[in-house]
Amino acid sequence: MYSKAEPLYPFGYGLSYTTFEYSNLRVAKAGKDNVKVTVTVKNTGGVDGDDVVQVYVDGEEGCPKCRLRGFTKVSVPKGASKEVTITIPADDLRIWDESKHAWTPQPRPLIFRVEGTQARLW
Repeated sequence: MYSKAEPLYPFGYGLSYTTFEYSNLRVAKAGKDNVKVTVTVKNTGGVDGDDVVQVYVDGEEGCPKCRLRGFTKVSVPKGASKEVTITIPADDLRIWDESKHAWTPQPRPLIFRVEGTQARLW
């Protein structure tokens, strides 16, 4: 049913005429249960450009290695930096508990990964 062939491009991949660098990743609670992920995006190339900041969550029990949980497009002039914040609703971090027939919080710590359309962090 599913192909075992390697994909030509990884999920979330994109092309750009410039390059970006990500730094200062911060994860904090936002409100009662939501999570706020903030990162600085620097345009290290020679032209203005856009990138899509993607937040993946790893460590979800019974789930694939990483799941896309949030994303946003950012425009960054050449040589400039922008701080980007993505809020992930608590419901997006829950898993289905068969025994309770309900969505429940994760029973173990989660790993948050942030990347753009060019980088692969894992």
